[in-house]
Amino acid sequence: MEQCSIRLCRSGSYAAAMMLAYEALRSDPLRESAHRQLIAIHLAQGNRAQALGVYRECVRQLQRECGTPPSSLLRGLLTER
Repeated sequence: MEQCSIRLCRSGSYAAAMMLAYEALRSDPLRESAHRQLIAIHLAQGNRAQALGVYRECVRQLQRECGTPPSSLLRGLLTER
């Protein structure tokens, strides 16, 4: 699902890419790669505020469920753009 979402995002099919990324999150809410994909889609559309919201929700979920912070890969996503 995530690979399809990545390809769709690269081709500009953001709505379809987002649907697949959300579907991946529904099947595993702690899947950081799906959160990263959602953030990337929002950033590709210029929606930094939504990307930040997805990031913050991911941080809350990881902390609550696992007691761990997000990876440096996820943290770097918002700072590199």
